[in-house]
Amino acid sequence: MKNNKQTTEKPETRSSAETAKKVAVFAAYLLTALPANMAMAANWQTPEQVAALSDSATPQGTSITVTSAPIDQQRYFQVTNDDIATEVSSELVSQGIEKQAKATLNPTNSPLFYSADHPLKLTLHALQVDPGTHQWQAQAYVLGAGKTEFVQPVSGHYEGTVSVPVLIHQLSKTDVIQQSDLSTRDMPSRQLRKDTVTDAAQLLGKSPHNNISADRPIRESEISMPIVIKKGDHVELSYTSQYLSIKTTGIALEDGEQGGMIRVKNEKSEKAVSGKAVAAGTVEVNMEAGS
Repeated sequence: MKNNKQTTEKPETRSSAETAKKVAVFAAYLLTALPANMAMAANWQTPEQVAALSDSATPQGTSITVTSAPIDQQRYFQVTNDDIATEVSSELVSQGIEKQAKATLNPTNSPLFYSADHPLKLTLHALQVDPGTHQWQAQAYVLGAGKTEFVQPVSGHYEGTVSVPVLIHQLSKTDVIQQSDLSTRDMPSRQLRKDTVTDAAQLLGKSPHNNISADRPIRESEISMPIVIKKGDHVELSYTSQYLSIKTTGIALEDGEQGGMIRVKNEKSEKAVSGKAVAAGTVEVNMEAGS
């Protein structure tokens, strides 16, 4: 006689299977439903503006095409907070609010604004600024295949910037600044002083009065023409006029930068005279200046 035994499923096995199924369903919901829900929740527009826009319409506004990047071994397309900040900065310049600008978003939990498995386009609408507090706000639309997929209000701060020349390495007062020593950096306007150098041509051929560190703005008072004569150097003193030319020797009583005035002692008369340091070892003397 055969013994027919029925196989019964243990309660804990059935419970584990049901839990796994629920987790899978919830994960699928997050991937498909959550962006749509967020888009519906965000609305800074008036009822008339909302009626004028539909999900199938492409909003008219400034736009940038967002490039793709791999995530978790799958190919996704992303819109990041940096993309939004870049677009806001561009708009501030194009609208004449700032000559140069840098915008930032208010802090968020993630640098990623939106992602999908297809190409996306970002557009900004209703951009408003408060020049007094340097705040901005706008509506960010994410489009895919010409349709609006996600809409959310965004806001942050902005500031005007200026491109200034900076050193790429530290230089001392014995160095002469050359083009290969320089780079540029965008600095907030509020951090610059009235005598901050903004044109690299003002630096070329000049020397620091003291050490100047790299990657920071340089002030006019920190540079001068290079030192061509040092205190104690033996120099040639020359005086030339339409009728007379005199040359003798002297000793520099101080350092002299190229083109600057310097005090020199005449070795023969031992009198101190003033002259212009025209080159290394050469001083043009002002005969009327004495000790």
